[in-house]
Amino acid sequence: MGAKNKRQKLNQPSKNYNKSGPIIPDEIIYDILIRVPARDLVSFKRVCKSWKYIISGREFSAAHLKYWKSRFDVILLQGVFPHQDFVALDIRTKTSHRLSLRNLVREDNVIVLDSLDGLILFRVTYSKSQLYVCNPLTQRLKLILRVTPFSPFYAPFRTFYKLVFDSALQKYKVIGFCYQNENPEFALRYCVIELDGDDRQEAQSPVWRNVETRFQHLLKWEFNTVLVNGLLCWLAHNITVSVEERLVYVQALDIVGEEFKEKIKLPCQPGDNYAANCKMFQMENVEGSLCVAIPEDQNELGIWILKDWDEHIWIKKYNICNGQKLGSPFHFSKRFSILFVMDADETEEVKFIVRISGKLGSYSLKGQHQEENSDGSPKFTYVPSLICWD
Repeated sequence: MGAKNKRQKLNQPSKNYNKSGPIIPDEIIYDILIRVPARDLVSFKRVCKSWKYIISGREFSAAHLKYWKSRFDVILLQGVFPHQDFVALDIRTKTSHRLSLRNLVREDNVIVLDSLDGLILFRVTYSKSQLYVCNPLTQRLKLILRVTPFSPFYAPFRTFYKLVFDSALQKYKVIGFCYQNENPEFALRYCVIELDGDDRQEAQSPVWRNVETRFQHLLKWEFNTVLVNGLLCWLAHNITVSVEERLVYVQALDIVGEEFKEKIKLPCQPGDNYAANCKMFQMENVEGSLCVAIPEDQNELGIWILKDWDEHIWIKKYNICNGQKLGSPFHFSKRFSILFVMDADETEEVKFIVRISGKLGSYSLKGQHQEENSDGSPKFTYVPSLICWD
C-alpha cells in the first residue's frame, strides 16, 4: 500500500510544473546567456520576461563583457575612404565581413573617430555638435553631445576623441582631448564622459566632466594612441627645446585614475631626419605589452617591447630588414602600416597583419629572421578576401 502511494506521488506534477518543459534554475540560465554572442542577445530578450530581466541587468552586462573581452579575436579595420565602412577581420576563422554605418544613421558622410571591442565612435560630417557610439552587432546608437573647446584662448584647436574602457567601473568612457597649437603651457586639456551601458536611442545623453591639467605639446602628426593594461599611450616630445635636443617619449593616461603617468623614454631616437623619422614610429599592444616599431636606419625596422614600466626597460625582440617587395625605404604612412602582431611561442613564428597600398596581408617572421621566398625576397601573402580601400 505504501509503495503504491509513493508511485502515485511521484507521478503527480510538481508545484513548479511548466507545460513547456522542466524548470531550469536561474543560475544555469545566467551562465548559458553569458556565453551567447552579443548579436543574439536582442532576440533572446524576447523569449520570456525572466530572460529579459536577466539580460537587462547591469551585473549581467558587466559579466558578459568580461567573458567576451577575453575571447575577442575580431579586429575592426577602418578604410581610408569612404569613412563609413569597416571590415571586421576574425583572426581565428580568417573570415571577414563589411560593416556600413551610413545604413544606421541614414547619412552618406560619416567620420569614424575610434573603435574598441567592436564598438565604433563616429560623427556625421554635417553635425559639429554630435557624436555617436555604435554597437554594430545590436544595430544600436548612443548619442553624445560633443565637447566645446575648453581653453580660454582663441588659438587654433585640434580636438581628438578616444573610446576607452574603465576596468574599475566596468564602463566605457569617451575622452575628449583639446590640443592648442600656439600655447605650450595649456597645450593639452581633456574631459571625460562615462557611458552608462544603455544604448537606446531615446536614452538621455551623458554629460561631460572637465578635467583640468597642464601638459606639453603633442607630436605634430596624428594623435595615434594604443590601450595597454588600462593605460592610454601615445607619442609626444618636449617642444620647448631646440630640434636637436628634442626627445620622443611615451606619454600614458591612467584610465581609472584619470591622471598622467611618468614619461617613458624610447630606446632609440629619431636621429638626424627628425620630422621624417618620427612619422615612422608605430605603437601596438602585443599580448598586454607595449610594442614600438622604430626605424633604426633607412633599411631596418626594430621591434621593441616594454618589459618594465617602472624602470623603463625595453627589449629588442625583432629586426625587420627592408626587402624589394615591401618598397624602399621601409616606412609607415597611409599606404603602409602594421595593424596587428600575432606572436606564437610554440612555432617561434611572428605574423604581422599589414596594409600596403590598400591591400591587407600577413608578413611572417620565424625566430629572428624573416621568412623568404626562393629568390631571397621576403615572403608576403595577400589576403584576397579583403577589399582594397586606396
